[in-house]
Amino acid sequence: MRKLPTIESERLVLMPLEPKHADAVVKLANDPELAATTLHITHPYDIDDAFSWMKRHPVEWDKQTGLTLGVFIKNPEGKEPEIVGAISLLSINFQAELGYWIGRKFWGQGYATEAAKTLIQFGFHVLRLHRIHAQHMSHNPASGKVMQKAGMSYEGHRPLHLWKKGVGHNIELYGIINPNPTAYNPSRIECDDEEYDPT
Repeated sequence: MRKLPTIESERLVLMPLEPKHADAVVKLANDPELAATTLHITHPYDIDDAFSWMKRHPVEWDKQTGLTLGVFIKNPEGKEPEIVGAISLLSINFQAELGYWIGRKFWGQGYATEAAKTLIQFGFHVLRLHRIHAQHMSHNPASGKVMQKAGMSYEGHRPLHLWKKGVGHNIELYGIINPNPTAYNPSRIECDDEEYDPT
């Protein structure tokens, strides 16, 4: 089975989630305000939800259909990085959908933007994707600002495109094309390295 990669940026480490992270994931994700602004997190969110979600990650990566990593803040040497959220590239083929969430206590510090830029770069340079797209609920414009700051362009609006707990939501669409037109590799490369340095 392919090893999930570890990707570093200036302040963050994007790395595989392990069972030991489950309690911290629940503390962040079991938040009604977070659930109200994300497409896939529901409330309440418990330890079984966390384990079920994390169990899928190595399987999706091994099949090259998805990549999900925890977003961690780098800590001084010798201390464990602190988890702040998660980020994904899903439905991978010649393109992929970018998704992310950051725990509410860490909002407003630029972590989502930094993580998004880092994973987009990985998607283009390592996975050799042609295009990466993303979407957010219209009532969550802060997520749209993250996408813009990550270099994505606005592509349109879909009314009542998403239904969550019986409520319809409008969504906004963003996308970015790989600036290297020769980079796309329909078979993609196999990334067996445990660590990837985007610099």
